[in-house]
Amino acid sequence: MDRLGSYSTLDEYAMDSEGAVIPLYKGFQGDYAEQMSSLVGAGRVPCSIADFLARRFFFDEEKMFRESTPKEIRMCANSWYKEGETGDMIAYHPNGNFKIVLDAELLRKISREQISFIRGRGALVLPDGMYETLAGNEFRRSDVKVKSGRSTTIEEAKADPVWQFTARDKELLNAYADRISQITKTWDGFDRAMGIILDGIPERPIARPLSLGCLRYFSKLSGLHSLYDTDGCLVGKIPTKGDKDE
Repeated sequence: MDRLGSYSTLDEYAMDSEGAVIPLYKGFQGDYAEQMSSLVGAGRVPCSIADFLARRFFFDEEKMFRESTPKEIRMCANSWYKEGETGDMIAYHPNGNFKIVLDAELLRKISREQISFIRGRGALVLPDGMYETLAGNEFRRSDVKVKSGRSTTIEEAKADPVWQFTARDKELLNAYADRISQITKTWDGFDRAMGIILDGIPERPIARPLSLGCLRYFSKLSGLHSLYDTDGCLVGKIPTKGDKDE
């Protein structure tokens, strides 16, 4: 799928089943579990890391935040710009490995009662045997080439297997990384960004949603997001045939 090309022509509005014009994207700010329930109940699907990469690539800051832009579009633009919570998931195993699960069904059905306080942050504790059955791509910690905490070049981010899998499209990842490189050079004077933040090794399997760091602050891929955080924002989009196929 040419994900990058498909986003270059997307409008900000769509038509629902009854012919009404509605925002193509809508922000849901606050408690993750509650907002996910509202998002799914509204007939939308949570945006993925790949969605955020593509929308940010075509992000027009001046256009999105001008006063003449409709309020609902400006609110959603704020979500593209800041840290983005997603429907993609990272699951950790006590053996040190982890899985990335794209468009995780488990997150779409999450309830606050399922969340536990683990390692200082809210996480899902997975029942025995669930980690092994998750339909995701498993990685060893040594596979991650761009761990946060050390200098990471844009070229390293492009070659990182976790970034490549999560982005779903090499062209999209490369284009996004090049744009982040331009931004960091302009604002900070150096070409280092897009590190990956992992949680520590848990005593039993746990899972967290993946999030993407602020556009201006190195755009890190984080697997440390707390499900107790009430300041984040999910973005729900109108589902398409492509969403069901992926």
